[in-house]
Parts: sequence; C-alpha cells; structure tokens
Amino acid sequence: EGIDNVDYVIAVISKSSIQSEWVKRELDVAMNIEIEQKEVFVLPILIDDVDLPGFLKGKLFADFRNNEFYDKELEKVLQKLGPAQEPPSYTKEEFEKLKTEYEEAKAFVDFYLHTTEQHMKIKSEQRSPEVQSKIDKANIEYPEFVHINNAYAFEVGGIVVTLNYLLWALDKSIKRGGHPLEALLTIENKWLETQIMLKAYSDYLRLD
Repeated sequence: EGIDNVDYVIAVISKSSIQSEWVKRELDVAMNIEIEQKEVFVLPILIDDVDLPGFLKGKLFADFRNNEFYDKELEKVLQKLGPAQEPPSYTKEEFEKLKTEYEEAKAFVDFYLHTTEQHMKIKSEQRSPEVQSKIDKANIEYPEFVHINNAYAFEVGGIVVTLNYLLWALDKSIKRGGHPLEALLTIENKWLETQIMLKAYSDYLRLD
C-alpha cells in the first residue's frame, strides 16, 4: 500500500540490503508496478561494492561508492525527485501543540527502546553459549529477524525456537495437520513465549 502512493522507490543497494528477504520482497513489488506503469519507478543506488541483483542489472541510477563523485551523484538524485514541497505554516499555538506531541512521542519511543534493550540484555545473559550460538547462526541466515530473535528466541525440549524456525514449524503444522513442536510447547508451557514472538513479528510486518 505504501509503495502505491509514491512517485519513485529508491533502492539502496548495500551488502546488507541484498541479503534481506524483506528488501527483495519490496523490490519485487516495486518492479511489478514499474512493469505495469511502463515507466521508470525504481531507482537503484549503489553504496557498496556488490553485484546488482539480476532484475536490477542495467538499471543503476546513482553510484555513491566513490566520494569523489558524491556531489554529482546526489545532484542527479535530487533532480530526478524534483523540488521539495513547501513546508506547512503553523500558528504559535499549533507549533507548541505539535512540539508537545513530539516530545511525548519521543519519550514513549525512548522508554520502549530502553526497555527492549534491557530485555535483550537480560535474555542474552540468561542463555547458554550453545543456545546463543544457534541464535547467532539463525541471525546470519535471516538478518531481518535479528532483533526479534535476540529479544524473544527461547528453548523448548532442547530445540532453540527462533522466529524463522517457528514460522517453518507453523507452516508444516498447517500443511500436515500438526507438528511435534506443538506438543513440546504444551508440555513445557511455552505457548506464551510463542505468542509474544508472533506478536513481535506482526508488529514488524506492520511497521515495514
């Protein structure tokens, strides 16, 4: 829905982004829109020494790998995007109200981030090296789930349940009518941990 409401999609191609399944999914949607509209919609920008994905080859719009040409490449991007919109004008009262709302929102976000960081630190300290090693391995394979795995991954019946493993098990359960993980979750009463992880995943999808 968000992509449908923009004039262009700037695809920042880096070592991290080309490994992200979420980025690949969004680019796939954007490329389909470009094909339907029959006009340039996706603007790939290169910031690391990596090969462009196959569907973006020949479409490189700007190259920021060399600082010597940074200003020139930036100017190219700005010209393509067009002039910025004029900012709205506010009365003093409206501005003060916005300022208050911003400060309240910032305080909430700061508290949330602090709480999350503390939770992740506590969880990490409680885990055995073997469990943490398996989580780290999952994070390398699924970098888009790093924060969820670090905060909410748990162990049940000797199995380390990361988000990617949980989604895989749920898919198997739906297709086959059940999965052994369900029995383990019931025996060790770990359904709450499962619900918390899925809620975090739902929030992640909504934000992205």
